[in-house]
Amino acid sequence: MKSFLKKILPESVKLFYHKMMADFSNLIYGYPSRKMIIIGVTGTNGKTTTCHFIYNILKNAGCRVGMMTTTTLAINQEKWVNKTRLTTFAAAKLNKFLKKMVEQGCEYAILETSSHAAIQYRTRGIAYDLCVITNITREHLDYHKTFEEYKKAKREILELPSKSFRKPHVPKQIVLNRDEANYEYLSDIKADRKFRYGILRGDIIGERINYKTTSSDFLVKTPFGNKRITINLPGRFNVYNALAAITATVALAIDLETIRLGLLRTLGVPGRMEKISPQKKLKKKMDFNVIVDFAHTPDAFYQIFETIRNVEKNRLICVFGAAGERDKTKRPLLGNLASSHSQVIIITSEDPRSEEPQTIIKEIKKGVLQGEKGKNFSENENLFLIEDRESAIKKALSLAQAGDLVMILGKGAEQTQDLKSGKIKWDDRKITRKLLNHLLSKK
Repeated sequence: MKSFLKKILPESVKLFYHKMMADFSNLIYGYPSRKMIIIGVTGTNGKTTTCHFIYNILKNAGCRVGMMTTTTLAINQEKWVNKTRLTTFAAAKLNKFLKKMVEQGCEYAILETSSHAAIQYRTRGIAYDLCVITNITREHLDYHKTFEEYKKAKREILELPSKSFRKPHVPKQIVLNRDEANYEYLSDIKADRKFRYGILRGDIIGERINYKTTSSDFLVKTPFGNKRITINLPGRFNVYNALAAITATVALAIDLETIRLGLLRTLGVPGRMEKISPQKKLKKKMDFNVIVDFAHTPDAFYQIFETIRNVEKNRLICVFGAAGERDKTKRPLLGNLASSHSQVIIITSEDPRSEEPQTIIKEIKKGVLQGEKGKNFSENENLFLIEDRESAIKKALSLAQAGDLVMILGKGAEQTQDLKSGKIKWDDRKITRKLLNHLLSKK
């Protein structure tokens, strides 16, 4: 019934409902966001990782912290999987969760905040104190229709601190990426304090960067001193995520040594450049590497391929698809990017929803073949179209040879797959580990 009403009701009616529910839930749960410091993290890519970095820094500082991200929910030391697939909960559930944080003594709440949340009034009445942006690139154009509208939604999130309830002695602050192409569009947003970070320029800068296979280290220069930082994640984009978290916590008056240790103790983020290993005692030794990552946008594909460009490997075997009922124009772009960096491509289903999976697969294939290196791919030789995602992953693992890198992209730590027949339980990491165990247990 609920899904039927969603389809037939005009958008204006649905938005009015969301607005009323936001006001009502804030009132019913006693405006819990006014009783903590609320930190919002938005952006196209890197939100979840940045939230985890901030969470671990604040925990290392001895603070009581709650967190809501696409992958993980946390209150103080307790963490559990976010099974909803929602980045930001609907207003009633969000306020209920915030109230639970307050009841358990949290001083800070870190909220990964999506553009949908801004438009649908999920954040209405939430008293944000600090908002951080990672970047703005092409995404969710199926919903926002144009990139300008998408940018506008991101801007509205960064305006939340200055427009929301003001707590005694708590400044309203924003953190911007100075290197980001849309910086000028965001730079005039009002706030008590603005902080800018970047690799090329900013108030807080990352310099002398060393990119390694499973980590990165760099010198962070701030107005309050410098510090050598190590993070247990590879790639330039993760250095930017770390700089966003450093800048946010500097804004919260956390000292650099506490920040350094908090980042160092972040051992990984679920479904973000996550290395998958089988059980230890198997008959066959694993001589290739497997990584699962959430990358599902053209920018995220570009960033992840750039990250592994200098990683020592034989071949790159890439497994991915594209979401149904979402921006169709990105499908050939994903194929094009994959063909530029991979030696073997397996196109499969991601979340086809009501669309025909084969239609999506063919649109991606078109991008593969039209790419600069498209002529290097031949179907059933190094380009495979396998609709069933588990079969596609199995094929990739069976093809892997010594020194190869298998990358399974698009879903990360998501707990379901959305098919035409409905949602099914799913986890790329568990499926891949199961298949590895089976493959390597054979003589």
